[in-house]
Amino acid sequence: MSCAKGPMMETYIAPMSKDGQVTIPETIRRRLGMGDENSVVFVLRDDGSVELRKKVLSLEDVFGSLPARPGMSEDLEAEIAAAIEEHLASKYKHVHQ
Repeated sequence: MSCAKGPMMETYIAPMSKDGQVTIPETIRRRLGMGDENSVVFVLRDDGSVELRKKVLSLEDVFGSLPARPGMSEDLEAEIAAAIEEHLASKYKHVHQ
């Protein structure tokens, strides 16, 4: 692996295996704050360049990753819908008066 520096930019060159695998240089992993279990996002730009980013977990990524606690909810979806309805009713009660 090699590194070249230019104005406000560092360029790293890493070999690619025949399977298309590339090792992300340690300096880049540190700068992105990446650990062993992170994923990366490749952003393809219109000018042909590619941006590499650390994948940030969203709520959708972690939804369902923990099991429901037994006996805590008969119907969680119904409880969520009721809570949303209650919140909206209290937030906008002056509109209906």
